[in-house]
Amino acid sequence: MIINQDYLKIFPENCILQKEFFGENSQIKIKIIREFPKVNLIGGTFGPFSKKTTIKTFLWLGVFLEKTGFCEILNPSWFKLKWMDKNILKEKRETTLTNIPFNYIEISYIFFKKKTIHSNHSAIKMTLVEELYLIRFTKLWHGIKKIYGQINAIKFDKIGSIELETFKRVLQLILFLYFPA
Repeated sequence: MIINQDYLKIFPENCILQKEFFGENSQIKIKIIREFPKVNLIGGTFGPFSKKTTIKTFLWLGVFLEKTGFCEILNPSWFKLKWMDKNILKEKRETTLTNIPFNYIEISYIFFKKKTIHSNHSAIKMTLVEELYLIRFTKLWHGIKKIYGQINAIKFDKIGSIELETFKRVLQLILFLYFPA
């Protein structure tokens, strides 16, 4: 299946590109399908990995090992359709943001970009990640619109990395326009 990269255009491109690095440092599970020797890299020592074992490692290492035929990346529990459907409904019901992985957009982006999705539900998952982001973005936007008067601090609970980056820029603009130094 060919994955259309255009769906990510709703996300700020420079945010995704800057944050992709942090997403690649997220922990994922992989299933080793071929023996892999111990290797020393700048980021640390990895391996040896035995065939038919499941281990937790960095996403960047999983992507590399999968491309070279040493492993299969296992989808995180939150990247399953049932979890996404349930949490989208929960996000719609709740007035505040719900708990989700901090780098959910970056990890999703990497999965779609690197074509490491082991499912025929790729298009549906893209749509669900996009929907979750838009619901959360709308909540944050409505919260920001309620800001009135001088403020000293804003606390964001349960916000994702890209969401934080996006709203940091919006808040900087608002503060500059309404509260010039």
